[in-house]
Amino acid sequence: MTGVDYKNPSKRIADVFYEWLKDEVNSSGTDRNKFLDEHETAVEGLKSGWGSPHNYIARKLESHLDRLPIWFEGFRLDSDDDFQAARVAFAGLMQVSGCYRDQCYVQAQDAEDYIQRRQMAIGIGHDMAVKMQLSYILPASGNFNRALIDPDTLGKSMQAVSGLGERAVKILASRVENGEDLKQESSPSVTQMKYAQLEWLKFATESVVLMAKQRKGFLSAVPLLEPKSISADPPPKVVYPFQ
Repeated sequence: MTGVDYKNPSKRIADVFYEWLKDEVNSSGTDRNKFLDEHETAVEGLKSGWGSPHNYIARKLESHLDRLPIWFEGFRLDSDDDFQAARVAFAGLMQVSGCYRDQCYVQAQDAEDYIQRRQMAIGIGHDMAVKMQLSYILPASGNFNRALIDPDTLGKSMQAVSGLGERAVKILASRVENGEDLKQESSPSVTQMKYAQLEWLKFATESVVLMAKQRKGFLSAVPLLEPKSISADPPPKVVYPFQ
């Protein structure tokens, strides 16, 4: 039946997301972003405050959030273009990865502990998060043609999660600057980062559902960019991991 190509789309999406995040951890450790794995430098940057030029975590987030509306507008203008579409979910997953990285910065006891934690790729139950979000927008039949999502709805989600994500990192930076939350398994900063991961993952899920709806309901036709920096050389290609 058109619009249904997986009996369990929730598991398929969750599995693809997790593998993508795992691969992004590996690629970021070897490409131009490998400096992000310098735990001590990252923590010192957070200690310098949100507005500091040394806080490259904040500056990188600002760069990502500045370009997301531009990417989204490109997608709205030509949703059939797989590259334009792929960048939207890619942006959401990159933020999931970035928020988990920030969680690892504050939880880790030292650089070695940071690397070990980072290998987990995500700090929340991604499978349940995807399943819950699908329950709101995808009918029980799994027919993506009838999904309760459109570009306007996704645009509102983008605006909401961008504001939430920025606030979460601002709170983390403020608390670390004040000498709080470092080397603690549970803290307000960790809570903020987990919440941000959840909301960005929900946005990525909505993005994938909308892309499927626009492609005759087939999840297998949904494009995504390879899990590496958008500025990598060569840049990430369009792939079809849901096939």
